[in-house]
Amino acid sequence: MKTRILCMTLMIFSGWAAAESARSLVQEGNAAYEKGKYDEALKAYEKAGQTAPDASEILFNKGVAYYQQKEYDKAMGAFEQAGMKTKDAKLEAKSQFNMGNCTFHKAESQMQEKPEEALKTLGRSVQYFQHAADLDPELNEAKQNVEVTRLAINTIQEAMKAQEEAAKKAQELKEKLEKLIKDQQQLQTLTQQTATQQAAVPPVPEPAPAPEQPPVEGETTATAIPAPVQPEPAPQPAPAEDSCKGLAEVQQTLKTDAQNISTEMAQYVPPPQPPQNITPPLRPPEPEGEETPPIAQAKDHVDQAVEYQDTAEQQLRESKAKESLSPQGGAVEELKKALDLLNTSENQDQQKQDQKQEQQQGDQKQEQQDQQESQEGEQEQPQAQQQEGEQQQQQAQSQQEGESEEQQAQQMQNEGENEGEDEGQDETAREILNEEQEHKMMLMQPRGGYKPVDKDW
Repeated sequence: MKTRILCMTLMIFSGWAAAESARSLVQEGNAAYEKGKYDEALKAYEKAGQTAPDASEILFNKGVAYYQQKEYDKAMGAFEQAGMKTKDAKLEAKSQFNMGNCTFHKAESQMQEKPEEALKTLGRSVQYFQHAADLDPELNEAKQNVEVTRLAINTIQEAMKAQEEAAKKAQELKEKLEKLIKDQQQLQTLTQQTATQQAAVPPVPEPAPAPEQPPVEGETTATAIPAPVQPEPAPQPAPAEDSCKGLAEVQQTLKTDAQNISTEMAQYVPPPQPPQNITPPLRPPEPEGEETPPIAQAKDHVDQAVEYQDTAEQQLRESKAKESLSPQGGAVEELKKALDLLNTSENQDQQKQDQKQEQQQGDQKQEQQDQQESQEGEQEQPQAQQQEGEQQQQQAQSQQEGESEEQQAQQMQNEGENEGEDEGQDETAREILNEEQEHKMMLMQPRGGYKPVDKDW
């Protein structure tokens, strides 16, 4: 049972009146997607979205392409917009389903450093899958993924519990080692004092044997009567010898404590690392390299300390306090090495965790910066298009103004020509009138001059 994405990119655009150019671009994007060319597919979907910005199918396809590129935040945004803009319950269910998948993968990236955050993220993933199943009861994959995600939640919780128990056990081991080192050092101090006392008491010389007396002449050895043997008092144990026996008993107890610590280390189970991929089937992480775990190295040092302690115990039972100081010191050094390994391992784990957190924060900053640049680019694109449209509009307006000026010039030229024709017509008319006037004057003048008229009339 695995989570999977519903890659439904070849969709029929029946729910919106798409322009032919947008339809063609979507088909181009789908073809690129099928070939695994997700960048080209996204470019085609972007262009199609400019023509049909409210087409939920285009937004859904963009989300699927982003998902294949593992850009889950961008995919999440595209699916969310597709679900909000569509009126188709099935498409909304598919969008919710894919949002659940994006959230699921986000939880995978949080598991190593922030398991608590991963649990919260998986809880949201369950909600998306459940919502998808409610919108489309036939979407069986959503119901399956609800169970898969809940299984992942249980697995993480068990791993976190095991980590807490293992960390608690490791802390107990360190505390026992610290106490054992302190007790062994105190024993070493007492042994040094006993060795000093032994050095201050001179050894008691053994009595020399009595010289044999030669037999007297005339006497035989058979008739000689030996002197009665006086019983010697039992020797009293020296105080230093009593002290060594007591120290030997203490050393035996400390040796037993060290053996118990070694046994606990052998039974110690390191905290399981949360799986990087929590999609079932769940598998434990593969060990990296052949390096011996720090707990195993610490156990080796504890075992070496036990050998030193055994040697020191035997020497103390023989009242050799001074000789036992060297193995006791060796035991202390081995126990310190074991403790250092446990502390170093804890510090290294903390450093790795800090480094991972810093790297994750850096990745998040870079991702936010990329998203911001992408958003700025998307904002600049409409502005550029608007500026380009304004420039085209200005060019068209300038062209119209130029055409208008040409029309005005042509009109003025035509008017001038008309005026010239009118003036010519007027001049012709005046000439005709002048000719007629002159003709009348010629008719009015008498031919041959005036004749005198009689006055008597």
